[in-house]
Amino acid sequence: MSDYKIGIVVEGPTDRIIIESALNHIFQDQSYTMIQLQPEQSFNHGGFGATGSGWGGVYRWCRQVVDMGFDISENPSLKRFDIIIIHLDADVSEKKYSDANIFDPINDDLPCVLPCPPASNTTKKLEYGQNDNNILVEIECNADIENYLAQKPARERFIRNRKGKMRKITKRYAEYSGQITKKWNFIIEQCSQAKEFNDRIIDLKLSKQEIA
Repeated sequence: MSDYKIGIVVEGPTDRIIIESALNHIFQDQSYTMIQLQPEQSFNHGGFGATGSGWGGVYRWCRQVVDMGFDISENPSLKRFDIIIIHLDADVSEKKYSDANIFDPINDDLPCVLPCPPASNTTKKLEYGQNDNNILVEIECNADIENYLAQKPARERFIRNRKGKMRKITKRYAEYSGQITKKWNFIIEQCSQAKEFNDRIIDLKLSKQEIA
């Protein structure tokens, strides 16, 4: 079986780490190549491409693709991929388009109904949940996850509270990516959205195998 070619569109580096860690489990018996389509890396625009990072960057990338006027299956930039993953944290439901410097939205709405914490925060907190079942209750929409992680001892901390703003420690997430892969089965047992993601990727894998 040839490599699966996967394109990912994410808000930022910790989200890429979580997705790649999950894929390493799902594709443990197959090889795959993952290419990050968004955010683009650049020496300008604060280290990212012109579309920027965060949920605003995901929105701008999607608008650019739509404005090309192709169906995804016919888009010359995308049709080489077997799977395209577009990631957006559900906490954007509390945002306004203007928060991401978007002043001309096509539809004045946002894609989420309930505010939920970023996927990278939820995944990390699950590790502590193996020893403390109380934090597993409604973990996918527990808005206090960031505070919980920021209060951990420095050697365990994945988030820093900098003057009221939570900053993820990308290096720490990268160091623990192997643990996420190893414990992926536990994660999908606790998180319905992770389970849905897992099952959808498996379905796409099987589709390619049937075509081949």
